[in-house]
Amino acid sequence: MAKIKILDDETVKLIAAGEVVERPANAVKELIENSLDANATRIDVSIKNGGKTLISVKDNGTGMSREDAVLSISKHATSKISGKEDLSKIRTYGFRGEALYSISSVSKFEMITGQGDSSTYIYCEGNKILKIEERGPMKGTLINVFDLFFNLPARKKFMKSDINEFQATEEIFISYLFAREDVSFTLTHNGKQIFNIPVVNSLIDRFTYVYSPELAKKMVSVENKNVNFEIRGIISKPELTRKSKDHIYIYVNDRPVKSPEIIESIISAYGSLLFRDSYPIAIIKIYIDPEFVDVNVHPAKIFVKFSNESEILNFVKESVQKALKGINLIPDVSREFPALEKMEAMLDVEKQLTFETEKGILQKKIDENIPDTGSFRVVGQVLDTYIIVDTGKGMLIVDQHAGHERIRTEKLEDDINRKSVQNLIDPITVKLEPWQIEIIRQEKDLFSSMNFQFDVFQNHVILRTVPSFFKVQEIVDAFIEGLNELGKNKTKGIDERKRETIATMACKGAIKANQKLSEKEMKILLYDLMKCRNPYTCPHGRPTMINIGKDELEKMFKRKI
Repeated sequence: MAKIKILDDETVKLIAAGEVVERPANAVKELIENSLDANATRIDVSIKNGGKTLISVKDNGTGMSREDAVLSISKHATSKISGKEDLSKIRTYGFRGEALYSISSVSKFEMITGQGDSSTYIYCEGNKILKIEERGPMKGTLINVFDLFFNLPARKKFMKSDINEFQATEEIFISYLFAREDVSFTLTHNGKQIFNIPVVNSLIDRFTYVYSPELAKKMVSVENKNVNFEIRGIISKPELTRKSKDHIYIYVNDRPVKSPEIIESIISAYGSLLFRDSYPIAIIKIYIDPEFVDVNVHPAKIFVKFSNESEILNFVKESVQKALKGINLIPDVSREFPALEKMEAMLDVEKQLTFETEKGILQKKIDENIPDTGSFRVVGQVLDTYIIVDTGKGMLIVDQHAGHERIRTEKLEDDINRKSVQNLIDPITVKLEPWQIEIIRQEKDLFSSMNFQFDVFQNHVILRTVPSFFKVQEIVDAFIEGLNELGKNKTKGIDERKRETIATMACKGAIKANQKLSEKEMKILLYDLMKCRNPYTCPHGRPTMINIGKDELEKMFKRKI
């Protein structure tokens, strides 16, 4: 007797439905997409018990006729494509014709839909229609999904707690808020309204409603275009970060998608502007000819595949870097936020500010919080760690250690890029542990790209050439620090690993906190810092300086209200 059996239609139907609707959030996603494809300008979502007992989605879209309403819950019934050739140019959110079929197959399903004059009411359980009747005038569609997975007890058993299911739904809901600013949305849970978001004119206005006006001030516009792609969006200034990547939203032709590769391109664009294990808030919208993107590679349509992925990734990184270029990372103290948590000032690299520590010194202009012209005055050192500077419009507080880390890192980078080396007359022997020898053997090419030349032996290496940046007494410690850093970062890309290794080696000899400096040493440090390409953060993403403007000082002392 054959062991392999052809499954009956009912079992096949439930399995297929389970692939599309894994949890309440998936059903909400599919229903919102149907509403958007129906040209709705208002979508109201209401759920109970995390969506387990009720999911309700109402829109003011085009609605359906009685005939279309009945067909809509049939398998692979859709108005969005008519044949296989349409799959290469998808312009709608849905296209497979399986959303309502799948949802109605695993729930007690109710739909009212109309095109203005009258409406059709349908009720079914497990995709079996139990009632169809004509109702009064209505334009749009209301769908109620009761008792999700009532006929799949195993799936129902593995649903998470109400709060976890709600959080998943909320995450999906928010992703569509940023997809379409021209649509108003509401979200209600257990009778309590969570979101009431009106139509707005811009993405930053929508961000203001979802997050807050205060955070919106810390966002930067991203706009870039070439012959193949267009990118629009907003990203946070480097001082505004989160501990996870969950606040990075990616869209392709206004479709929310998940793309670890694009997220990494965004993060990589920030480089050392981000503190370790901190991530920006970003909403990036990519517009591309539908023929160059495949949205049919995942059952839930959350992943896409590009025909020219490397070009897309490079363009995203370039666009974010362009938006970040010129941002001033000097934290600006306010009464609402701790000094090291608020960074409001913006650098305009095209303008200039005079630093007259000596004739001919570098000129740069920082925004309105720093004087347009004139010299600064070094006031002194606090706690042998922070340099106080009178700017003429307030005071600048510089972290000498973070500032010197930045200086040394950029100088080492420049030496490496120029291939500036010192050939050691007396080669240096460095004893290493077996695991370090293994890293050396694996990473010899990477070390060579940083201007290190050496011979590897069983328990030591002999250094023969090193970057000219290092003093002789720094070489061994810097080399070992760089080696250990490479050992920790094996999962990262080669460029990021190289950058972090250079920073680690350079920081080893930096001026420390609690180190007393002369006035001349402080002036030299400030001069060198302002010559840096990015003088505003250390290589690890910490701010090098904060600014307290005149207005803020006067408010602190109640001279100004």
